Amino acid sequence: YREFKRQRRLQCADRDFGGSCQYEDSGELLTGREEVLSKFSITKDQKKLAVCMAVTCVAAIMLNHYSHFVGDAFNHHFSFATGERLTGLGSVIEPMKIHYQTWSGRTYPHFFLQLILASGHGEEMFNVLNGIIYTIFGALLYFHGNPRGKFNGVLYWCIHFILWLLIPWYGMMFFTEACSVNYVWGTTLMLAVLLVYRCYQMEICDFSGVGRGIGITVLSALAG
Repeated sequence: YREFKRQRRLQCADRDFGGSCQYEDSGELLTGREEVLSKFSITKDQKKLAVCMAVTCVAAIMLNHYSHFVGDAFNHHFSFATGERLTGLGSVIEPMKIHYQTWSGRTYPHFFLQLILASGHGEEMFNVLNGIIYTIFGALLYFHGNPRGKFNGVLYWCIHFILWLLIPWYGMMFFTEACSVNYVWGTTLMLAVLLVYRCYQMEICDFSGVGRGIGITVLSALAG
């Protein structure tokens, strides 16, 4: 947020790359090219967070690899309409209508699960995708707890430790197909949408405007 306010105070004499910009408060001069590059610079805190997320992602993918099909995951390999093995996108759409009417309203997570399982490389694809989503899920919890503070490694790893300690059947909930798409994927989408509102309320980000308002409304509806 401080960086955002600092950039707002920036007065540019020439917006071309060859021009220069001057800060009102310090008189520091930056060329236009340096100004653009500075916006894409990575801070030390961002690097530390990226390393932690990479470690989390690798560990999650490994845990997914050693977590095999259980319970409903077997059922999702087959059509809810005909009972035949799913073979592609065409074999998933119609059974989802039957699924919605007879089994559950959790249509969109089960749709993506069946689509992945019908691809022919479902387990390998799910292991990687779920590892990434689990990492994003943990990062969103971290951002909600530390929305604009400096990087806090203790907080980041405590979040994952508490998830392991307090969530019943941790492995099944986070790393098996049927459970993770219902509880982790859906919750990740909810946390992402809620983070937008949190940032707006704390004036970290600006989401004003009709287009952005419509986009957030649609995402909020999808998140439930």
